[in-house]
Amino acid sequence: GTGRKTLFVAPPLMPDIAVLEPALTAGLPPHLTAATGIDAFTHCLESYFAPIYNPMCDGIALEGMRLCLAHLATAVSDGGNLEARASMQIAASMGAVAFQKDLGMVHSLAHPLSAKYDTHHGLANALMLPASMIFLEPKKMNEEQQRRVRNVRDLFSEAKLKSSSLGIEIHSWLEKLGIEFGLKNHGISQEDVPFLADEAFADTCHATNLMPVTREDLAAVYTAAL
Repeated sequence: GTGRKTLFVAPPLMPDIAVLEPALTAGLPPHLTAATGIDAFTHCLESYFAPIYNPMCDGIALEGMRLCLAHLATAVSDGGNLEARASMQIAASMGAVAFQKDLGMVHSLAHPLSAKYDTHHGLANALMLPASMIFLEPKKMNEEQQRRVRNVRDLFSEAKLKSSSLGIEIHSWLEKLGIEFGLKNHGISQEDVPFLADEAFADTCHATNLMPVTREDLAAVYTAAL
């Protein structure tokens, strides 16, 4: 009756260990393998970009991204390849450790797509990730922000996925993984953008984005991703 929001947490539900068994994921269909793998990559990327001092998480995030770039395509095309599956399980776990730093605008944009339009979370991240990077890259960045973008682009170069910008590199990679871009192809229209922007701006993840964003910024990225 106070009008305040209450957050409920249940520490007893937190697992003591995580058992990574790649054989258990061997039957996961290619489109879900791609979506969940892109979610792992996005966790690592947004954690690495988050402006919070945590060098250990940064190192984990970088290696997690490298593993995704090296192994996700194989896991998608050859689901029975347990080496690729194991590497992706490790990368996903690394992303979960890294985002102790928190996330960014991609997750704020993705969450309403899942909550309100039933879009798979990994797919929602995939749909919003390139547009978010294309939005951010032309912005005036300080030396540290530029360094972090360069470090991620170096990973794409190492994986032989280099292009003209990080946003284009990510878009091309995800397209090869089978992602069908265009929110309009997933039941989202321009009419939905104002509501989505309100929801995304209310989401807390963008508070630790590489740089601050407004509601209008988020609306513009939705529109660009249509």
